[in-house]
Amino acid sequence: MSTRAEALESLERLRAVVGNDFRDPSVRRVFDAAVETLADLPASDTVFLVELLAVNYAKARERHHEFIVCSPICLVLGRRRAREAVPILCQILVDPNADSIREDVAAILGDTGDVIGVPFLVRVLSHREVWVRAKAALSLGRLGDPQVVPSVIPLLEDEAATVREAAVEALAALGGREACAALIRTLQVDDEPTVRAAAAEALAECEGDEATEALERAVVQEADEDVVCAARESLHQR
Repeated sequence: MSTRAEALESLERLRAVVGNDFRDPSVRRVFDAAVETLADLPASDTVFLVELLAVNYAKARERHHEFIVCSPICLVLGRRRAREAVPILCQILVDPNADSIREDVAAILGDTGDVIGVPFLVRVLSHREVWVRAKAALSLGRLGDPQVVPSVIPLLEDEAATVREAAVEALAALGGREACAALIRTLQVDDEPTVRAAAAEALAECEGDEATEALERAVVQEADEDVVCAARESLHQR
């Protein structure tokens, strides 16, 4: 197991290379080593990790390029499903200067299982970055609050197919009549076969004749074979 001193040293080594090209393998090795060292701390040190995140977030607010030093701490806290970290993670998610780690934090909040993160995730559903929108939607699906369905549905019209597919997955997890109606429409009108196939898969969990009828129409009318296969499989599961 790692010690707290080793954890602090690993973050200082990462801080020393902040500003270098993250695509440089040597920089990536320093980052990965910090993650490994932090992950190897005993479970009893989770509160220490939260405190460490608070300290480094305060530094990053003064020197924005240092947000990357917060990243390995966030990743490890996400793996631990540390609800103690959720308030700070929420602050980071909506911090206008946290672009370098916002995508990861959006995913981590879903890992924690804490619905405190829901309103913050909703706020970034309109973020300019595709993967922030996508991962926020996926996290909302994992957190399972059906009240966010109306906030997720507009993402089915997103210009990025990645975001639309994430919205389909989130709505499938959230369920309910409104979500199912939106998934039916996506199956019928989306111009990307992968998104239509995802919608067909999601409809396996939707109750009601409308979903069955939409899947049956897709089997007969859909031009893309992957979508047809997905619709047939969903019909088989119903």
